[in-house]
Amino acid sequence: MPEAPHGGRINMPPPMDMPPTRESITAFVRNNIVDAKYNRLVCGDGRYRPDQSMGALHMFGGDMGALAAFWRAGKKADPPHFNSITDIERCVVEYQDAKVKALSDFGVPETEARRLYLHTDGHGDEANGKYGCGHMTHLSGGVLADKDYYDTDDAEMRALFQYVTTSGKVDHEKTLLNGSHAERSVIYVHGESGSKEMPKFTLNSTDTKGSGEMHFVVDYDRTMGYLNRLSTALHIKGITAEALQQSYQKHELTTARKLASGYQVVDVYITDRNNFEVVFDETQKIPSL
Repeated sequence: MPEAPHGGRINMPPPMDMPPTRESITAFVRNNIVDAKYNRLVCGDGRYRPDQSMGALHMFGGDMGALAAFWRAGKKADPPHFNSITDIERCVVEYQDAKVKALSDFGVPETEARRLYLHTDGHGDEANGKYGCGHMTHLSGGVLADKDYYDTDDAEMRALFQYVTTSGKVDHEKTLLNGSHAERSVIYVHGESGSKEMPKFTLNSTDTKGSGEMHFVVDYDRTMGYLNRLSTALHIKGITAEALQQSYQKHELTTARKLASGYQVVDVYITDRNNFEVVFDETQKIPSL
């Protein structure tokens, strides 16, 4: 998700200025279906170019969003698996180890699976907690009392981000996203309706072949499936798939409500490159806090 100047709402035209339609979304999807890959996780930010996302799994915050969900689930486990900032290094190591196992069935080399992916932009100011990623900025206290919404301690989130990016112990890749936000909706991508298999397709978030428009993209089914596999690989008492998914969804919905309230929500079910269903209901909008 996008960074909000001074911790507020994203600085772009309100969605009603150029509302999406079922037809425009259908054209966007048709132009932007790509094979789903599992070697990298990226944020839902619409500014990712196709050559930056490359079929990646889109979830809020990328690996940092998954780490934040793991941390929250670990603190709420009974007994708690994490207690204080001193457990940050162990959290990251356990996540990386579990990620390697979770992605092994997809042929992802260990070195790639262990690498953590995040992003920044030209507006970032990490020294002052503005990370160029709205999801992590707000999780880390971009606005006073954010932790009351996220149910996550902002100082711990800052420590987590700083450990990953500055300790020198964590292999990570930070993508620079250029340009301004111009997303027109929030698209949740699903696999074939009724299928329990991990989806084989996803979407680019920016259309470089046609209209040039962009959308927030979240691989909903793939994200839930990834967190399920992650919980199995972690094998930690109290950190179930449901606990990880609930923590991630708590964080995701809070960020969406803070930064993109009023935006159209669209569900897209993709069977293959030529067969997909767009579920578009004009009443389905991101609610405000």
